[in-house]
Amino acid sequence: MGKKPTKRNKERPVLFPEFEEKKEADPKEIVIGASVKIGKPSNKYFQYIYRSLDFFNVKLSDLNKLIPLEGTKANVTGMIQMVNGDEIAIISKKNGNAFFPECNRLFLDRKKALSYKEILIIE
Repeated sequence: MGKKPTKRNKERPVLFPEFEEKKEADPKEIVIGASVKIGKPSNKYFQYIYRSLDFFNVKLSDLNKLIPLEGTKANVTGMIQMVNGDEIAIISKKNGNAFFPECNRLFLDRKKALSYKEILIIE
């Protein structure tokens, strides 16, 4: 009369995820050394490409200066992981010149800039 217990396969808990086998990076993912191209702004201005990490002092003129950079080719030179878990990529121009006289690198939100096509990966 009673029901048969259903057998469930339990997943093994991952105790130390940093020591698990790493998967190969997705070719459509921003990694250090990747060649990228600045795409179109996702809004009137770029929302996920920044001139500095000082988010509290962003001016409209700073956002306006980024618009002519559309189509510029660059390399990913570094990555920063923020306290909240966001990953910020650092890009520099391919030829080594500065983007602006006072700005030789740009910062971008790694996942959101790629998903909104503000940054494109060059094969």
